[in-house]
Amino acid sequence: MSFDLGSIVGGIAKAVVPMALEAICPESALIPGLNNMVANMVGDMLSSAIDQAMQQSGSPQFMINDALNLIKQATQQQQQPCDSGWQDQIQNKFGDLAKSIVGDFVSEFLQKLKGECGHGHGGKGGAGGAGGSSGPVTLRDLAKALGQLEEQEAKKVKDKVDKANAALQQGDTATTASDSKETIQNANNANAQNRSSQFEAMEDVKAESQIQQTLSSMVSEVIKNFGGSLQATGRA
Repeated sequence: MSFDLGSIVGGIAKAVVPMALEAICPESALIPGLNNMVANMVGDMLSSAIDQAMQQSGSPQFMINDALNLIKQATQQQQQPCDSGWQDQIQNKFGDLAKSIVGDFVSEFLQKLKGECGHGHGGKGGAGGAGGSSGPVTLRDLAKALGQLEEQEAKKVKDKVDKANAALQQGDTATTASDSKETIQNANNANAQNRSSQFEAMEDVKAESQIQQTLSSMVSEVIKNFGGSLQATGRA
């Protein structure tokens, strides 16, 4: 069976993410550090999950090593030049959020691997998942499970951008000189609340969209590395 990478790799929404970050992220100096932290986190957590899943399914050690090395390569490829002086601040401010997002993704990935790709994790050579198959987890299985989540991760980024855009497009309530003091005060209060909502939406989207972007980029890079390895070795 040939390995059709094109059927697995979805299109990441590359256009909306830079737009969101450049338009509403004044802390752009922190982005490279945040990117590196998230890339390392994805690499570590995904490697640990894949190592365990492949060990339990009875995958040969050389294949496990291949998978882990390819993830390591993807992590290195995602690194950006960064002032190391920002790392503690980035970790303190965004570490918990990033860990939660990446942890949720890894859990979803394992469910895909177990269910739709037919691999359970109950023990070496154990029964398969909902797909009904058993046996070693392969690079192709890993790429397929990741590919099924790639579009989903891109959509999460777009949803955050849409939320911020919706808040930014809310105009102020207009008043006239003939309006009563109460009407004017109510309008001023509503406008203040509107601006507060806009600020909160922008603050919310800044970090989370960058985390989602790095996660999506890592997923794409890992799939590409898995596919390249399969094509090079003819193990598809």
